[in-house]
Amino acid sequence: MFRSAWMSCIAIAAASTAYAQQQLTDDELKSTVVGKRIVWGSASTGVTSVYNADGIYKAFNNSSGRTDEGKYQVAGGRVCVDFTNNVSRCDRIFRDGEGIYLLNGQGTKFRGTIRPNTP
Repeated sequence: MFRSAWMSCIAIAAASTAYAQQQLTDDELKSTVVGKRIVWGSASTGVTSVYNADGIYKAFNNSSGRTDEGKYQVAGGRVCVDFTNNVSRCDRIFRDGEGIYLLNGQGTKFRGTIRPNTP
């Protein structure tokens, strides 16, 4: 009886862990980012990313005012951006119980807040 209850606890913990961190698939990424404005980090010090439907990407650093642009594509469970300054970056986006977050290539995590893409 004890073993059965213990195994049930392990199964529940594994299920909640799987829900707690789920990497988005390509289709989920597209429905999450395309045509959206996402604030990564805080509204005052984070970065606001705009993923236009035509593949144009714009990033605005909320603290410095710096803007970067490029083209993005969704493939292999990642959003990859080729910036106009010849720098490239690929990020993975996950969903958990609190919403979405981005994990960049250096392993840094940024919580995201999705906004409509309005000027």
